[in-house]
Amino acid sequence: MKKINNRLQFYKFQLKKHVFSAEFSEAKNLIFGEAATIESKRKGLQMLLLWEARRGQETPLGVFCTITLLKPRMIDLEGTIKDEEILSILYGSAMTKFVNFASSFTQYRGSLYKIAKILGIQSYIIDYRHLFSHGKQMPSLRVFQ
Repeated sequence: MKKINNRLQFYKFQLKKHVFSAEFSEAKNLIFGEAATIESKRKGLQMLLLWEARRGQETPLGVFCTITLLKPRMIDLEGTIKDEEILSILYGSAMTKFVNFASSFTQYRGSLYKIAKILGIQSYIIDYRHLFSHGKQMPSLRVFQ
């Protein structure tokens, strides 16, 4: 009986893995594909938000970071908010959250620049995060876009 349960668990895992992979490919294409539109990006974001709701703390880092960075971009593209300062705050907050969260997944506890290098994040992202978090003047909306 134990062998059967182990096989069932294995097949359930394989099925989940296959479904997740297919869904992930679809969401990736909707958001980043050559034919991506505002509507397709919105649909892709909704798919990612559904995964986040279903998986909670087990949400893959890539999915979480994509959600974090895509939300303000969608608000900007849809024209929901017109105020450039508010949009800059949304982008800056998302960038800060992205860098902080991504850096928390490393064993390394050094400067953000070293962590960014380990993770493959460009150093200018860290510069803009620092300017947003600690600077006297926030980067312009155009810089964030």
